[in-house]
Amino acid sequence: MSTKPPTPLVNLPNGAQTEMNFLESTWFKTHGLTREFPSPEEVHALAPKENLVPVKFVDLDLVVKFEPNVSTSEAIRELPVPEMILSRLRTLRQNESEQAIGSLSHSPSLDQVLEFRSLLRPFLTVASFHDWLSWLWCRHDPDPQSVPDVWRQELPDNVPIVITHGDLHRSNIIVTATSPTRVLAVIDWEQAGWGPDYWEYCKAKVTAHYNKDWRGWIDVFLEPHPSALEAFNWYADTPGAL
Repeated sequence: MSTKPPTPLVNLPNGAQTEMNFLESTWFKTHGLTREFPSPEEVHALAPKENLVPVKFVDLDLVVKFEPNVSTSEAIRELPVPEMILSRLRTLRQNESEQAIGSLSHSPSLDQVLEFRSLLRPFLTVASFHDWLSWLWCRHDPDPQSVPDVWRQELPDNVPIVITHGDLHRSNIIVTATSPTRVLAVIDWEQAGWGPDYWEYCKAKVTAHYNKDWRGWIDVFLEPHPSALEAFNWYADTPGAL
């Protein structure tokens, strides 16, 4: 793995802002010189009525995603091919004074597995995050500390905190329509944030269909974490845990 200095959060998209323009992007350097973004009225006019899906503006080479929960945290730049995307993302590190598990802007995690869970907050260490996961499923016991949790030991406290996409499956990976096939971009960064190194693997496995070949490919471009995956599945499947 290549090494880079810590990347301050100020250099990443800030989900607290309601609007951000990336003037160095390809769109602003081409269409943005003479055209404007579609208005909300134009987007809604082309959107299917039955559900909220991205709307394509072919003449602008633009896809517009809209829904109540979309934030500027999703605006991570396009990076080529899955292996390079993940290896490059993992070279980014928070400054020690800023380190936390949570959203890119250090608010509580936006991951759908964790959202709205009791006492969700930014966690300053991997161990405190794991202790919280363990506490969640036994918190209704009169003495939670006395409840044995064999899965807690399967979660490694010594892994780094890295940027995690959180929803890595085939429908979020754009590839070329012609051969040889190349990956153009990974999209839909709604759940992205800072998480333990194994979290990307667990989320990708959980969202992959057991009978599809995609599930096997996950072990090729992500480092497998079988023990952490078992613990993840336990916490996710136990009623009242997550």
